Amino acid sequence: MKIVVLSIYRTEQPQILIEKLDEILSDLICKDCIIFLTGDFNLNILQDAKWPGILKKILSSFNIIPSITEFTRIDGAKKSSIDNIYTNIEAFTSKVFNPHTSDHLAQIVRFEIGGVRSVSSKKRQFNAENKQHFKFLLSQVDWSNLFACHSSQIDSQWEEFKNIIETLFQQCFPTKRFNSKNRKKSWTSVPEVTSCKSRLDILFTLSANNELYREDYRAEKRRYNKLLVESRKNFYHKRLETSDNKSKVSWQIIKEIKVNSKSSNVLGLQGESNDLFNEINTFMANAAINSVNKIKPIGLKSVDIINFWLGLEKIFIIKGWKLVITSLKFHGR
Repeated sequence: MKIVVLSIYRTEQPQILIEKLDEILSDLICKDCIIFLTGDFNLNILQDAKWPGILKKILSSFNIIPSITEFTRIDGAKKSSIDNIYTNIEAFTSKVFNPHTSDHLAQIVRFEIGGVRSVSSKKRQFNAENKQHFKFLLSQVDWSNLFACHSSQIDSQWEEFKNIIETLFQQCFPTKRFNSKNRKKSWTSVPEVTSCKSRLDILFTLSANNELYREDYRAEKRRYNKLLVESRKNFYHKRLETSDNKSKVSWQIIKEIKVNSKSSNVLGLQGESNDLFNEINTFMANAAINSVNKIKPIGLKSVDIINFWLGLEKIFIIKGWKLVITSLKFHGR
């Protein structure tokens, strides 16, 4: 279901508004979408006059009705309803309230959309209990049929082995359907955060016109940023706690944070690429010895610890760091 929201501010010529609305709505009405016309129409629909009457007739021809039938601007004894939210839906609730940021009153329209499809996917759940059960069932398997096959019948042996494993695997880790959840910025929907954001928006409008509110806006902005950080931290912590595969979720979170990061140089490295790779190679080759110098002996003799680290260093330098250095130099070309 598509929702189209048009923001309106009428020009000095009402005729232009009527003609443009008729043109736009004629196109939209063929696309089967929910329509909202919002804004300051500068036409008092509660007044029995020419242009407000024409506006109501045009909108009525498209089954579009006003959601507000109260005064939206009160200036002393003068009262009018020049602001509105027009829509082509029938079931909604609306109200007018004073935001204390304008000489116009604000409006809210609430409605529900039915028939929204939830995206689901099939997944397997892995936990300590079903893994243990899987191991137990494997220990109880009768492998005689597998060994009964002649050693030259490799395909038959493989099929027998695969069938046994697949049967137990399906039994212990069946697929289940889960509704997909949109986690994007869900930490912003925390009540305390949304409440703070509402106050921040009001203070932003007030501070733009009055310097007295600027310090309050800055203080609320700092509080909002702090709440966002805390809420995001709690959100990721809960994801990790409730996850069956913490390693996988950890990398998912790292990827999300990395994608959202504006910095392309995360490590903050500066200098020529060849010099950088040489410095990294030197650092990695001396890492073990440098670590030993910072370690305080606990229970063991210092010489034993040093010999242990030097042994590891020798193994890594000979077998591991050659590959690392080769890879780094390759990327540095």
